[in-house]
Amino acid sequence: MSLPPSEIPSGAMRFNSDSQKLEYWDGSQWVQVHTRGPITVGSNPSDMVAARGLFGGGRTPAVTNTIEYVNISTAGDAVDFGDLSVARSRVRASTGSRSIGVWGQGITPSNSNVVDFVTFSTTGDAIDFGDTRTDEFGIAVADSTRGVFYSRNTTLEFITFSSKGNAASFGSTVNEHAAGCGVNSPTRGIFAGGYGTPTPNRNAIDYITIQSTGNSVDFGDLTNGAYSLSGVCNNVRGLFCGGRHPTTFNNNIEFVTMSTLGNSQDFGDMAVTKGYGMAASSPVRGVIAGGTNPAVQTEITQITINTLGNSYSFGDLITIARDSGGGCSNAHGGL
Repeated sequence: MSLPPSEIPSGAMRFNSDSQKLEYWDGSQWVQVHTRGPITVGSNPSDMVAARGLFGGGRTPAVTNTIEYVNISTAGDAVDFGDLSVARSRVRASTGSRSIGVWGQGITPSNSNVVDFVTFSTTGDAIDFGDTRTDEFGIAVADSTRGVFYSRNTTLEFITFSSKGNAASFGSTVNEHAAGCGVNSPTRGIFAGGYGTPTPNRNAIDYITIQSTGNSVDFGDLTNGAYSLSGVCNNVRGLFCGGRHPTTFNNNIEFVTMSTLGNSQDFGDMAVTKGYGMAASSPVRGVIAGGTNPAVQTEITQITINTLGNSYSFGDLITIARDSGGGCSNAHGGL
């Protein structure tokens, strides 16, 4: 016997035996989950590549410019990709389109407003993209054409992936989210948690419509306020993983259904308790690499986004243990 609509939790999944489709409950109706085939780069079938997650920069504790990558659909250790154009940590304002990954802001150890990029389908060193007007403690969200950067003074800026150049003004967030995390659907960018004043461990969640400009709007609250979280997402769910609250690291995973508004819900636990991990996503899986608790780590853990439960082992970073870098992918929920 099916539950009455008032008792179905947002984000619940079902298989519709009539349509033979997977559906999720958006709070008022069942909506079909759209799946995608393999991501292709270029027109030649030989160019077909798996969903890639890239992890760039960070602290070892020395500042590093290392970029490593994994194929998100296949568990295993990371592989060397190249180097950032500028070595820096706290380079958490990282995201990507289907073709390029970008890293913005950070510290070198002085504050940096550099944005650089790589092409996912190749390996090699990053190239300068442009500059942001602000720096450090950033977060990034994106759809297929635009990346939006948050900085700790609540400033929002954006870039257009196809047009190299400096970031332009977007608006502001209603809450501080320094050292928080971001997730995104094809329409919405969501900022969660962070470090602010007078409350150091933020539980606020804000959202923007990526293809517009303007200020963020309140979405809801985290169950556990924290900073240094890692965010992974497909086009339906956004997950907020790990982090620090207030001086100890936690292993919480919480989630929201991005098409609705409301507070986050419990998802499961991290296999490795840590903060400042580097996150990347595919439509099926999120991976979180490195991090600290309190020593820097090499572990990469994975989460199946559409299934509630704990994270589990994926592999390791092989070049260097680090935290406070930035992760991006060519298959996240905004694409």
